[in-house]
Amino acid sequence: MARKVIFDDDAPEITAEMFAKMRPMKEVAPDLVAAHRALRGRPKLENPKQVVSIRMSASAVKRWSAMGRAERAKLIAALEKKIEKRA
Repeated sequence: MARKVIFDDDAPEITAEMFAKMRPMKEVAPDLVAAHRALRGRPKLENPKQVVSIRMSASAVKRWSAMGRAERAKLIAALEKKIEKRA
């Protein structure tokens, strides 16, 4: 079955001459590229969380993992509250 060729004046086929004239976006509009990159990703937090490593028994890790997200969050909140009381 032959493919039907569709002509579109808004999107012409790129010729070798057109391709030779092309330049990277960062050369043509560096400010636009910088603005686009600045918008990527999550916004920076004022007080980002930090990774802490603690050693726990295998049974404690197993129970911790089985708690589920909501219960772990409650446990972390209780730990923070206990630390605030001691400070």
